[in-house]
Amino acid sequence: MIQTNKFNLTQAQYFRIILGNYLRRRVWVPCILALGFLFGIIEKDYLLIILLPILFISIIIYNWYYAYCKQNSIFFKDIYFELDGDFLTGYFDDGTTSKINIKNIIKLRKSKKYFLLYIAKDQYVYLPFACFKSEADLRDFEKKIIQDVGGI
Repeated sequence: MIQTNKFNLTQAQYFRIILGNYLRRRVWVPCILALGFLFGIIEKDYLLIILLPILFISIIIYNWYYAYCKQNSIFFKDIYFELDGDFLTGYFDDGTTSKINIKNIIKLRKSKKYFLLYIAKDQYVYLPFACFKSEADLRDFEKKIIQDVGGI
């Protein structure tokens, strides 16, 4: 059994994750906006020069609003996880538990500081590397998840 230390996700971290996911899935959006902006500069089309940065800023503001809205407060509570057999169980401070069968994890994304374990297209479990009690626990966790889910 692998058990993590208690941790919580901050709103700023959540904002960076959701904005990064948005831009990663829709890489064409900033590319088209940048090309349109360059075209506006070349053609001296001030409507494009003004409108496209406003559109990009509105995408950022929308994601910021989503990250900081009160409906997402469950994401920011203290939690710790246990990996026991085929289940990953999250324990919140208020007594709530969340049990996920590892077979239901459809994708694993590893960054420099955390894992995102996807259980649906836009639903994931955030696990920072720092929450693991030891390097051995981190390696064992990664090995178990990769074994059951597949490659990173």
